[in-house]
Amino acid sequence: MATRATYKVGHHLFYNHWDNYPSGAALHLIDVIKNQGNLNPYSIIRSMPVSEAKSEFDGPAEYHYVIDKSTITCYSINEHYHFRCIDSDSIEGWINKNVKSALEEGDNPDDYTVVKIGDNRYTTVTLAVGDGKKIYERAQELTEKGHWGNASSAFTEAFKLLNLAGYTGELRDEYLSKYSPLFAKQYNHSDTKLFDSYALGE
Repeated sequence: MATRATYKVGHHLFYNHWDNYPSGAALHLIDVIKNQGNLNPYSIIRSMPVSEAKSEFDGPAEYHYVIDKSTITCYSINEHYHFRCIDSDSIEGWINKNVKSALEEGDNPDDYTVVKIGDNRYTTVTLAVGDGKKIYERAQELTEKGHWGNASSAFTEAFKLLNLAGYTGELRDEYLSKYSPLFAKQYNHSDTKLFDSYALGE
């Protein structure tokens, strides 16, 4: 059975016909984030099965979602076309809270956990770790070539993603034991504190 909803994203209003109860909406929005990296109107059009809506009640809708900059507000709509606010939270907070009940046995929660990585930029924990590891590899190559400034920037970028994802694995240990001392020596620092901070997020 269809669970219909409308979505207001900025000044745009969309209608979606299927699976728009809160956990289903969270799954829809995670798909958009995985494909587009944000939740602006154009990303919604590209990655959700939506059509333009003329009013919040099209469908007739049972739910209405307002995505405004960094927040999501969810409303239920009754048969008399009255709104009731269910909850409101940051985009990542709302999605992570509501997607939990949609996960099935065998699902990797990291594939469905959203982290904010910048202004209106989001990703999942799994994608953040994957991207962070790729950037880390590039930083290693730059270090080996002696491109110290670019390598330093790349390590910083890699650990920004890895730390947001809660990663504390072997790359951090390797960096602290191998690369941080190299940077300290290259830049004539008496200790590694500054360079350690790239990995430690301090």
